[in-house]
Amino acid sequence: MEHTNKEFYLELKESPEQFAETDFLLRSGVHIQDHKSQSRFFRFIESNYPDLKKYYESLFNIDLVPQETVAGKYYFLDFFDEQKSKIKNKKNLDSKVTLFAIYLYVINNTELKFSTRITKLDILSAVNSSTKYKSNIHKILLGIAQADTEITDTTISKWISSSLNELEKIAWIYFPNNSDDDSFEILPAFERILKIYFDAINDIDNIKISLEE
Repeated sequence: MEHTNKEFYLELKESPEQFAETDFLLRSGVHIQDHKSQSRFFRFIESNYPDLKKYYESLFNIDLVPQETVAGKYYFLDFFDEQKSKIKNKKNLDSKVTLFAIYLYVINNTELKFSTRITKLDILSAVNSSTKYKSNIHKILLGIAQADTEITDTTISKWISSSLNELEKIAWIYFPNNSDDDSFEILPAFERILKIYFDAINDIDNIKISLEE
């Protein structure tokens, strides 16, 4: 299959029928990994990586980046220069979702002991049972540390749910279609939060300051 745009010529060696959907996902900010929900897209990138890398560099000034983790490999598009990129629909996380992702990383690696399947209730319970996290999260979301009430639990639960929905859109987590307990999987691409916010994760008590500045 051939794709032409201006002076660039792209010839896909394998599974060219996967190009359009894979391209849309990548340009929307989705991370692609060898998970049952994305396997065909992952295999397509693996089979055509050198040509796809040149395609995105030449036409959009972005890099098709492979990352290896203990949990598995993933691909994503990263800007060389944010101002010069021609990608307009790439999704970025807002500050509250980013904050949640940082706390999820820390909580999963401490309180939840690297669980592979987590529920929303697990996260809420971990927040409420930890004086280390709860006070700061209350101050960020509610303006002041407050006692545990139905209102505070509802506010935090909404933050958890809305943030997880955003993380699912970029394939950092995965909700099984048949899940009846709000459980989700953490995918290999979630490790990217550590690469981006390493300093904040290692200074979790001052996370509010680092996000606002």
